[in-house]
This record gives sequence, C-alpha cells and structure tokens, in this order.
Amino acid sequence: MTLATTNPPAETLARLIDHHGALATLRAFVKALAARTALRRRARADADMLSNHLRRDIGLEPHERATPYWELR
Repeated sequence: MTLATTNPPAETLARLIDHHGALATLRAFVKALAARTALRRRARADADMLSNHLRRDIGLEPHERATPYWELR
C-alpha cells in the first residue's frame, strides 16, 4: 500500500499543534516516546529470561552459566 501524498513532518506537526494545541501535542509526543522506551526495555528483559537453547536459536549469545531448570518458570 502506498500513500497518495506525503506530508513533511513539519507540516503535520504544525497541523497537530493548530488542532490540539502545543501542550497536548508535546504531552502526547513525550508519552509515545516513553512507551516506546519502556517496550524496548521490557523486550530486553524478556530476552534475558530465555534459556541458552532458545537464545542460540534466535542468534543471541548464551549466558555464561545455564539457568537451572527449576528456575525457568
């Protein structure tokens, strides 16, 4: 799917500020940025919980010490 017209970011941002106001636009931008950072941090934490077998399957380096099977829950 292709877009029929492309708007430059400055034009789109100006339209958002005109419609919603500068404070609301800034608040939404900061909130979206924080959510994106939290998602990356959570994904990194989830990858740390994987077993060495799964880490190798997806191309990550294995942990130095394997996690005991009783701690994998």
